Amino acid sequence: MDKQLNNTFGDMNLRDKIIKTLSSIARINGKVFDENTLIREELGIDSLMTIEIIAKIEKHYNIQINEEDIIDVNNVGDFINIIETIISEK
Repeated sequence: MDKQLNNTFGDMNLRDKIIKTLSSIARINGKVFDENTLIREELGIDSLMTIEIIAKIEKHYNIQINEEDIIDVNNVGDFINIIETIISEK
C-alpha cells in the first residue's frame, strides 16, 4: 500500500475513510455532510470524480467495484453500504 493512502486513512473506520475520500476529492469538509447527503446534487461529485473515488477505494481495500453496483447510488450512506458489502464478501 502506498504511503499517501496510509496517511489519508490512518486508523479510521471504514465509514470515516470513505467520507474522508469523498470530501478530499469533492474538496468539501467531511464534517459538513453525513450519510444522507446526496452525492451528485449536494457534493457535486461528477463522473470523473466518481472514477477517482472508486479507484482510490479499490486500491486501498484491494477490491473490485462493478459499475452496475453503484449506478443507482444516491447518497453517501448507500455508497458506504455497497463498499461494506463488497469488502465483507471478499
